Amino acid sequence: MLLSSNVRCDSRDRDRNSPLCFHCDRDRDREQKDLHMENRDDIFFTSVYHKPSYEPYYLPFHSIHPLHMKQNIPFTMFLRRTRYCSTFQSFIQERDHLRMALLLNEYPIKFIDQRFNRVFEKFNIIQPLTSINYSRFIKLTSQTTVIQKTKKYYRPLRCL
Repeated sequence: MLLSSNVRCDSRDRDRNSPLCFHCDRDRDREQKDLHMENRDDIFFTSVYHKPSYEPYYLPFHSIHPLHMKQNIPFTMFLRRTRYCSTFQSFIQERDHLRMALLLNEYPIKFIDQRFNRVFEKFNIIQPLTSINYSRFIKLTSQTTVIQKTKKYYRPLRCL
């Protein structure tokens, strides 16, 4: 597979969302940063890439860090897995893998489920996630940014 920004490529090889060209040899797989890409019979599959030296270590739940940092870890990791996995089956495997890693770092199961459900709330997903509606969920998460609260700046009061 070739990922390059300075190589001329066909429109078939160009991703419209990125200036990069990609060309994946048939029946080959590659890893690029955190993404595992695979071409199976001209069908492009993606999933999360785990390095061979991968350790399932995240910030321990009982650390001294503020709660908002601990809340953001499951949320962000779950969102990243939904964006990286192209099939429902790989998403389920990655979700379970993440849940187990968080449990090993002493995160309560109720806390994990709340943070995972928060991802669905952010993207207005009401129905349970199935293999049928998973492609729609991928579109929602990849095309939309998570809306952050913005700080409101108030003018100082004038004293008379």
